[in-house]
Amino acid sequence: MIWLSILLVVCYLLGSFPSGAIVAKRFNGADLSSSGSGSVGTTNAYRVLGLKAALIVLVLDVLKGFLAVCLSYLVFVPDFMHPVVKLLFGLAAVAGHNWSIFLKFKGGKGVATTCGVFLALAPQAIGIAALLWLGVALLTRWASAASLSAAFAFPCIA
Repeated sequence: MIWLSILLVVCYLLGSFPSGAIVAKRFNGADLSSSGSGSVGTTNAYRVLGLKAALIVLVLDVLKGFLAVCLSYLVFVPDFMHPVVKLLFGLAAVAGHNWSIFLKFKGGKGVATTCGVFLALAPQAIGIAALLWLGVALLTRWASAASLSAAFAFPCIA
């Protein structure tokens, strides 16, 4: 049980990695937390920094969730292979992204990191949900509407 607690903290710290803040500093020295919406996630990176930086933030944020779930496969303990443990590891990474210890417990919205969790758990379903997200985003021009549509559809798809 102690190992589970330690690994949950590791997953939280993985999710806390401030990828959006670091990419913003590298690109033009911007502070995403005081620009645009104030979020350090992909959507605000796109608004403030442009497409190239947003794609880098997207990949890094997705990787945080994906790697947290994959950690359960690396531990080689049968209990860590249980679906609930995988979800807990992913949830810890999303919590770290949303309330990063490195950003005074502020962060992003967790959409891309959650996509990384779902990518590790149900890769086919996340592909369909991503297409739905893209369609809604193109129609409405609202990332939030697209994210909500994909999130509500995902359980039906999976």
